[in-house]
Amino acid sequence: MNEKIIFREMLSEIRELAEAKGNKLSQEEINIFFKDVSLSEDQLELVYSYLEANRITIEGHKKSEKSKLFEQKEEMNESESKEDITTDKDNIPVEEDKYLSMYLEEIEELGNDDEEEKHKLLRGLLENDPMAKSKLIELYLPKVVEIAKQYVNKGVALSDLIQEGNIGLMLTLDQIDQDTDFKTIEATIKQGIIAALEEAIDEVSFTKSSQDQIVSKVNFLNEGVKNLEEEMGRTVSIEELAKYLEMSKEEVEDIIRVSDDEIIVEENKEKKM
Repeated sequence: MNEKIIFREMLSEIRELAEAKGNKLSQEEINIFFKDVSLSEDQLELVYSYLEANRITIEGHKKSEKSKLFEQKEEMNESESKEDITTDKDNIPVEEDKYLSMYLEEIEELGNDDEEEKHKLLRGLLENDPMAKSKLIELYLPKVVEIAKQYVNKGVALSDLIQEGNIGLMLTLDQIDQDTDFKTIEATIKQGIIAALEEAIDEVSFTKSSQDQIVSKVNFLNEGVKNLEEEMGRTVSIEELAKYLEMSKEEVEDIIRVSDDEIIVEENKEKKM
């Protein structure tokens, strides 16, 4: 599996772990979670920043300024419309355009560099200068926004797209080879950001497709139970339902399991009583 996908999945998993622990983790718990992964100091700081931006306290760690890169703005007031009304600019929904404006204001404070300064930083990156890498991350944040705007209305919120693009940017900079020329670096960074965005969209699309399939199967099974019970005048068994729907017993059991036992058959009747 792609290393970036694995890292993103691990970020999601450790966030779930933190939520189960009352939104609080120790640095030791984080280190144990990532013990089988070789993380650089920058990547570990990225993990801390991501968690802190999601309101998770890391005991013994001073909150980093980089956490702002992952923060999502509070939802609009209830009095404001949440309909998917779009602005004339870039076809971005109004609420997401508000987020974008505030985010752009924040990253403007980080400053901009000219081409000469950029080349100097790229040379520093190739020489493994951590300060150059950190400055390059700041320098390319507007580029992440520019690319993320091209992927709005594809099932992922703009704030999430920017967050995923930032992760892709940081991981790409970590993987730049020392023999790479400046022109190739620029293309590699852009490809890394795009890959991170497309992976996030594909994941959401796959999840939604899987959920839709599950809902369809649950509805199909429910309809079968209803029809068969009308015919037999009693609660039916899994075997009877499987035969009626021309499905295997295992398939029926799997669907009942994912429905949280909302489908009532003879075998789970007692559990619902």
